[in-house]
Amino acid sequence: MQMGRPIPITRDLVFLGGGHAHALVLRKWAMNPLAGVQVTLVNPDVKAPYTGMLPGFVAGHYSRDALDIDLVKLARAAGARLIVDRAIGIDTRNKRVQLSARADIAYDSLSIDIGVTSGVVSDLSENLDIVPAKPLGRFAGAWENFLARIKEQETSPKIAIIGAGVAGVELALAMVFRLRNEGLKSASVKLIEASAEPLRELNRSARKKLLADLDKAGVEIETNRAADSLSSGFDFIVSTAGAKPYAWLTETGLTLENGYV
Repeated sequence: MQMGRPIPITRDLVFLGGGHAHALVLRKWAMNPLAGVQVTLVNPDVKAPYTGMLPGFVAGHYSRDALDIDLVKLARAAGARLIVDRAIGIDTRNKRVQLSARADIAYDSLSIDIGVTSGVVSDLSENLDIVPAKPLGRFAGAWENFLARIKEQETSPKIAIIGAGVAGVELALAMVFRLRNEGLKSASVKLIEASAEPLRELNRSARKKLLADLDKAGVEIETNRAADSLSSGFDFIVSTAGAKPYAWLTETGLTLENGYV
């Protein structure tokens, strides 16, 4: 029986970023690949934490391992190559992705799912350690280390969350739930908001409901307070404020809105 000739690669499809959108596409691709297409996934790490599970992880519903998408396993199933590196630019004219530590890679079609970077205030006191909620992997590790550390202390921990938007409120409620389950009922969680009103992005009904939940959980909200006014009296400080797009996107020639693709 004569074997058919292998189909040559005629198109390069590059997925920039290993977020859950690309993970879902790769899963579908593994079930029904398109012949003649070389798929490449570029991500700074071999795992990608799933943002949607972060509050559940903080609350203790999920383990750290459950939070991560295994990109090596996923790429292998999809017949894709995985490049572990960070993108630093896109040459749209010549259709090439510029990487931090490797040579540029060419593409015919490019999909971008790189998320955001942190805009945490950089001129704070050197003694003030602020953990941004993004990148998610670093925050997840810092939260685990914090929990391990406070279990050895006799004092009640104090947590500050910079930004009283939906993300900050969701993390605050998850943290209170976890701390109470750890037997630390006297632990305090405070939301720090630079503006005069928390949860500004929500309508009145949703805001009222969440504010009631925060009050029931004992979460204090301090408004009209800038992040750089915080003291070192907190055991854990996380920032959900100041998320911003990657600066190198402005040099790509892509159509941007407020810096985002």
